[in-house]
Amino acid sequence: MLDALNSGDSNAGEIAGILSTDVGLVTQIMKIVNSAYYGLPSPIREIKHAVAYLGLGEIKRITLTVAVMKRLVPTDSAEFERFWCHSFHTALSARVIVKKFGYSVNPEELYVAALLHDVGKLVYLKFFPEQYRELTQHCRDNSVSLIQAEDELNLPGHADFGAALCDRWQFAESVKNACMRHELRDLSAFNLGEPMDDDSVVVCVANVLSNLMLRNMPEGRKQMICAEAQKALDCDEARFLMLMGDLYELESETRRFLQDLEARA
Repeated sequence: MLDALNSGDSNAGEIAGILSTDVGLVTQIMKIVNSAYYGLPSPIREIKHAVAYLGLGEIKRITLTVAVMKRLVPTDSAEFERFWCHSFHTALSARVIVKKFGYSVNPEELYVAALLHDVGKLVYLKFFPEQYRELTQHCRDNSVSLIQAEDELNLPGHADFGAALCDRWQFAESVKNACMRHELRDLSAFNLGEPMDDDSVVVCVANVLSNLMLRNMPEGRKQMICAEAQKALDCDEARFLMLMGDLYELESETRRFLQDLEARA
């Protein structure tokens, strides 16, 4: 499926033919296209019509997401839900940032990279749940980020797990880059002059601002995130506040979409 989508030569009919060999994937795509998120006046019944409606870029996103979900479902359902809520919100945020600030990127590749930037966390949740619980408890007890907890407890980084998974599953380089560089400290390094491509900058900003929206954190860290994100985007206070308002609205959209999918599961 990914080979066909990446070739640039496949049409909707060919992609629908490949999809038809995987009942689970077809079910997921039909569930999504007929969800309240798209609000179609009448349901789509055939996979070829769903592919034509969604477009190949959206089909690629769904295919990657389902592949990850099928292989890396952890026993902790609450953490799994939080993971996808943050991932989906980050991807939507990245799309808004590109539109508002005119970054020269491939929007579909960026969306997938933003969606899967934290996939290393699923490796922790699936294979090392006790260590992940230790990390998250350390975060709560000491008001630090996950990457700081990894350093302080001398445990492997979720960014390294994500990059290794990208190599193993032959994901695009943009996804691997997003896994390796999406934290506040990466954004700070960029603001101090370290080179970073536009895709990575957007994923970094989208990730830290999504964390700001969805998680409780100390006021000082909130101010630091806002300052670094505003500097990276090179925008004034008024424009940044307008962006924050748009991203805040995405939180409700994210939760509605995930709740709708859960209700149809």
